[in-house]
Amino acid sequence: MAYALNFIKNSLPKNMEAVLNMHAYRQGTTVDALIGSMLNAGSSGSYKMEYDAVTGKASKDANGNSKGTEGSEATSAGLAFVLGQGPREVLELNTGTSQAIRVLGIRGTLQTHSNENLPQGSTLQEATKT
Repeated sequence: MAYALNFIKNSLPKNMEAVLNMHAYRQGTTVDALIGSMLNAGSSGSYKMEYDAVTGKASKDANGNSKGTEGSEATSAGLAFVLGQGPREVLELNTGTSQAIRVLGIRGTLQTHSNENLPQGSTLQEATKT
C-alpha cells in the first residue's frame, strides 16, 4: 500500500500536490493519509488472506497419517505437480517454425484417477480424463 501511495503522490502535478497539502493541513493530517482516505472512500468490505507455507515437510491429515511428503507412496503425480516437486529442466516449445521458446519446466507423469501412469503415446483425450 505504501508503494501505491508513493507512486500516486509522486505522479501528481505540483499544483495538485499544493492543493492536497492545503487540505491535509486544514484536516490536521498528512497527504498520505488524505490520499489513502480518498482511495478507500469508494471501497467497502474487507479482505482477509490466509495461507500455509509449503515447506516440503510431512504434514498430518485428520487421522494423524502423514500426507504430501516427497518420496512417499501417498503422493500422487497431481499433488507433486501442485507442490512443485519433480526434476526441473529446460524445455523447448516449438510450433514447427525456426522460432522456439525455452522455458523452465517440471517433468512429471500423467496418472489416472486410480494413480496408474498413462502409457507413452496416450491420446490427448485420454490425458484430459486424468
